[in-house]
Amino acid sequence: MDDTIQNGLVILHKKIKFLWLAVLSGMLIIILLSYVLYNFQIIELTPVINPQDADKISLVLIVVLVLAIFFLKRSYLIASKIKEKAARNLNKINREDFTFLALDREEHSLLASSILYVNKIYLIIWFLAELVVLIAFVNFILAPLINTFLIYSFVGLYSLAANYPSLRIYKKLYIYIVS
Repeated sequence: MDDTIQNGLVILHKKIKFLWLAVLSGMLIIILLSYVLYNFQIIELTPVINPQDADKISLVLIVVLVLAIFFLKRSYLIASKIKEKAARNLNKINREDFTFLALDREEHSLLASSILYVNKIYLIIWFLAELVVLIAFVNFILAPLINTFLIYSFVGLYSLAANYPSLRIYKKLYIYIVS
């Protein structure tokens, strides 16, 4: 891998890492907001609905989301699967983002398409992790139990942290596609 491709991959990684930080910031703001609402008793602390019913519904939804996150990561973030899916979308490449690649070469255009596919999967996974925290927040508003909210929020934060965008996946893709 030459230096121009290495530097280009680092720039793309910084962009996707910035999006990850934005999602993390949103999650932390929701958690902080809930904590402030609870401690300053801004919201009514009497539950709107039965806390056990709200907890059961939230638990089922969060387990489904966490399983979906796990499935997406283990099924779609594999080099062979990425290459297969990216080969179908070679014509959807934004050339301004990939000036460091010679897109007229097949392996470089496949690498660009693979990077776009990986970023799309990452965004879906992060959206689902954010959705876990949002469901926990709605559960908290309806049945203000701070411990349950913090546990569910931790699950969402862990799901996001476990799916931190790695520069290593871009390098693996380059090695897999070029060789």
